[in-house]
Amino acid sequence: MDEETALSKTGATDFLISHLLSADQHGIVVASYCRVAGHPFPSKLYAVKLIFNFTDDDYSSSVLSNHFENEWLLLSSLPPHPQIIKYWCQFVSVIPMEFVECCPQEVCKSFPKDKHFTRKGQFIVLDYHPQTLQEFLTKEENKPVDFKIILSISSQILSAASYLESNMICHLDLKLANCLVRGEEEDNPHIVLCDFGSAVQFSDSTMSTQWCHGLSLGGNRAHLCPELLSQYYSYKTSTSRLQQPSAAPISLAQRLLCYKGQPSFAVGVLLYEVGSCGEHPLPDYPLNYMKEGVVTYGESDIAELPGAYCHQQYFDLLKSLIACDPKQRPNLEHTLDTICKIKEDIENQEITGNLTGQEELKKQLIRVTIERDIAKSQSATLESERDSALEKIKAMANQCETAATELEQLAQQFKSMKEELLAVKLERDAAIQASEELFEAYELLQKELELVSRERDLARDQVSKMRHLCSAVQTNEEIKECINCQTFYHVEENTEDSCQWHPGKFLVSPIRNLLFT
Repeated sequence: MDEETALSKTGATDFLISHLLSADQHGIVVASYCRVAGHPFPSKLYAVKLIFNFTDDDYSSSVLSNHFENEWLLLSSLPPHPQIIKYWCQFVSVIPMEFVECCPQEVCKSFPKDKHFTRKGQFIVLDYHPQTLQEFLTKEENKPVDFKIILSISSQILSAASYLESNMICHLDLKLANCLVRGEEEDNPHIVLCDFGSAVQFSDSTMSTQWCHGLSLGGNRAHLCPELLSQYYSYKTSTSRLQQPSAAPISLAQRLLCYKGQPSFAVGVLLYEVGSCGEHPLPDYPLNYMKEGVVTYGESDIAELPGAYCHQQYFDLLKSLIACDPKQRPNLEHTLDTICKIKEDIENQEITGNLTGQEELKKQLIRVTIERDIAKSQSATLESERDSALEKIKAMANQCETAATELEQLAQQFKSMKEELLAVKLERDAAIQASEELFEAYELLQKELELVSRERDLARDQVSKMRHLCSAVQTNEEIKECINCQTFYHVEENTEDSCQWHPGKFLVSPIRNLLFT
């Protein structure tokens, strides 16, 4: 079986889905393996694109193939080109359940509730590439891509666009997401254009088509040239109330849309987005630049490129591609030559810089040799100073050891003194306690002395009274006898001249002492 026959018998069930690549309201793209690897499909991943059919009641393969033929017909008719995605085959088939299940929820809502498992869709099998150019450029946000890589990407995009223009094809949906990067080589990315669903192929070099109601301008109006948008809006509103009553009507035969300047403009915007990581050169284009149905702007409206990519000649080339006047835009072949020349100039500058750098390196080598000899001399001096410093450090270390020993002795002395001080403190506390006890004893003695003093004064008073009484006695012998007999007589005075004694006991010793001393 030849390759063409084998491809014609391919169906949706021949592919096993690996993962979803992208999805929108028109269809999905999935990475898939061929279930039976070999002829005509090698064992590798493929990008299988499914285009939904929501409108046609006739599900026959011929009707759907004619209805959605634009993309596969263009790709199958184009000779191979390294920057154009490789087309393998297309077929119409009932949508398998696994394709439905991998659709995002918002896409599944678009399916009719009845018969959505029996509806047919168009499938296109293409080469698989792991990432888009947008993902490649924004992989490391804080690390800009090298300008030489930007020039390489630009030249590949220009090569693809120039190839399409030579075949009178206008892509109409150029954007970073539709530029794929083949392989994982960071320094040499291989760019491939994809998604030709909006592309238009013209029959002659004028690249014009007749306008009609319902005509689509493609999938990306931000990349459409101003004259094409102005013509489109002019024809669209020619029969509305905005047209002046006196204006002559434009016949359908005269309503031509010219796409001649579109490829240069679209490539210029895309290359600017490559150099700015996705920023449009004309912010909010085309709405901000539309006046009475005409899109117009000046060179000053074009935003500057970031500093890392602002090579003046490269930026001037992009501004000429984005110029509002299509006559000022260079053709793509000339632009590609200019990009290649910029790339060569940069490489020559690097070579010249390398030669100049070699001479400078020789001078630096001489300077380094002289500095090395000086450094050796200084090193010898430093080694001598180092040895001297080491001796000083050793001496200081010995002193430190001696000081540490003395410090330890002082610590022992301090400990002994601390213990002695603690003993003295204990003795002091004991002395304080003894003095407090002596003071209490002294106070008690003071109180006893006062009591004795009062008793002595009382005894003296009694002795005095006794002496007074004894004076009334006839003789001292009687008193002595009374005292010796330890007999005491209490005298009661009856009259001033006479008294009477009464026997009673008395302490003899004190009275005797008081009477006879």
